[in-house]
Amino acid sequence: MKHRMSVVVGLALVPASLAWADVQPVLTEQRCSEGQCRLVWQYEGQWQASGQSLLSLYQEAERYGNGAVQIREDLASRTLIVTVDQLHPTQVQQRSSAPVSCATRSCEH
Repeated sequence: MKHRMSVVVGLALVPASLAWADVQPVLTEQRCSEGQCRLVWQYEGQWQASGQSLLSLYQEAERYGNGAVQIREDLASRTLIVTVDQLHPTQVQQRSSAPVSCATRSCEH
């Protein structure tokens, strides 16, 4: 009896995991102003935040700016909201030339 229950549960979970792989967000809005761009993707079904899906969103956001990227999901409206900062070239130079601090003894040498 226990064996049959595990098979039934296992079969019930397979379709749900396959549905996540098929979801492709569609860019529905892109707005840039005051040094920041806002990109909105909508999706149908259930979207799963995997390493590959987050990397794809991040790479798309890089086309709109060169600063910090934030990704938020609004479950109620089934949207992914991405904001990316557009830094001035002098701000990018200032950030990259900042000294790196050492947090452990192993990197002090």
